[in-house]
Amino acid sequence: AWPQARETLARLVELTGAPAARVEHLHRLASLLAGPLDDVEAAITTLERSVELDPHHVPSLTLLKDILSEREDWAGAQRSLEVLLDLTDDRVERSRLLSDLSVVHDVAYRDSSRAEELLRTALELDPNLASAHHQWGVCAALEGDFAIARDQLELATRLEAQTADTVTTRLARHLGRRISLEGAESFGLGATQTALARDLGTVREVV
Repeated sequence: AWPQARETLARLVELTGAPAARVEHLHRLASLLAGPLDDVEAAITTLERSVELDPHHVPSLTLLKDILSEREDWAGAQRSLEVLLDLTDDRVERSRLLSDLSVVHDVAYRDSSRAEELLRTALELDPNLASAHHQWGVCAALEGDFAIARDQLELATRLEAQTADTVTTRLARHLGRRISLEGAESFGLGATQTALARDLGTVREVV
């Protein structure tokens, strides 16, 4: 059924003359390609066509940002994030985008100072944004400030109602290369996060 849906949407794209409608079809096609059909390269190409037709199409920009971030194409993700930031005045949405942008600066550029600056702005807009507290914890840990890291990670865990094992999975890519199990133990994590210290010892298997 999915291949047939792909063919149908591709035909609609080619047959539709109205640019706005074509953009919508391209976005739907890209969502199908990135999801059930698992053809990420085709999804990126399709989204680039959509954004070329409408540089302000938020759904296409958002999906493109997510895909490029997943592929660690940080330059492309940054471009999409910056355009999205220009397009919204919503405080909560801007907070989320700034949090995402901080990941780019931390992971791609190893610029923890800029990442923390973006996170401060994000949390001014939405103090309860769990992803911002989570990322701040990552930045603090990478800088060796385990007390702040502990506080931020515990707060992120409470806000998201996550188990420590889930937090570990999200942190593995960021912390695994640069923090040993001994370093993680110095967090002094509470009972709900004992699994985080335990699992960091096996991070290299996850990365």
